[in-house]
This record gives sequence, C-alpha cells and structure tokens, in this order.
Amino acid sequence: MNKMSGIIKDIHSEDRINYILIETNGVLIHAITLELDAKFKINDTVNVVFRASDVILTNSNSDIVIENKLSGNVIGLTKGKLMSHVKINSSAGPISSVIATQSVSDNNIEVGMQLYATFKATSVSLVG
Repeated sequence: MNKMSGIIKDIHSEDRINYILIETNGVLIHAITLELDAKFKINDTVNVVFRASDVILTNSNSDIVIENKLSGNVIGLTKGKLMSHVKINSSAGPISSVIATQSVSDNNIEVGMQLYATFKATSVSLVG
C-alpha cells in the first residue's frame, strides 16, 4: 500500500462525483471519488492512499493518458517466483508497484533505473 501526506488544493464536485487535487511535496496527485466526507476541505492535510497493484511502471514518459505520472529511480527490487515488488523514489515520495517477475526480466528493471509510476485518479483514496 502506498501512503503519502498531502494538502487538498482544489475540489470540484458534480452529481456525487468529486475531483480532488492534493499537493504532496510540490507534486499534484489527482483523485476521483464517488463520495467525499464532508469533513474534507481545501487546505486540509490528508493521507493519499493507493494499492501497489494499481501502479503501472513504464520506462519512458510515453503518451499514456493518465493524470498521475511520476518519475523516479528504482530504490528497491524484490523478485519473487511470479510477482516482484518494485519501489521508486518519486518527488512525491516513495511509490511501490507489484508487477509480474517476467515483466521485470523483459524490461531489465534494476536498482538505479529511472521509471515512471502511473496510476489512475480513481485508484486514489483519501484518509483524514
């Protein structure tokens, strides 16, 4: 599970759908929620939480249309028989991803390599 602290910078709501911008270490994280706790307001400090299995890693800043795209270097790599845990140090904070070990091998992922961590705004939860 990825967890980082941030400050709510903007909230747009329409028909029970909420689009929220959270600043984490100078980086904007986008979140979309169906329900927003009334206690959350602009300038509140919140924890941004998303699963490692929701993080997609790429080795280039490609034209993937996704709001949350953060670059960083691999700082940890634990290979399992089927799945591997990759940890990168983004400017927003450390981000973990769980991917197939075959993908680690196919893409020659190793500690020190620059990668981009991407995740959909709908994967992000806010915790007060």
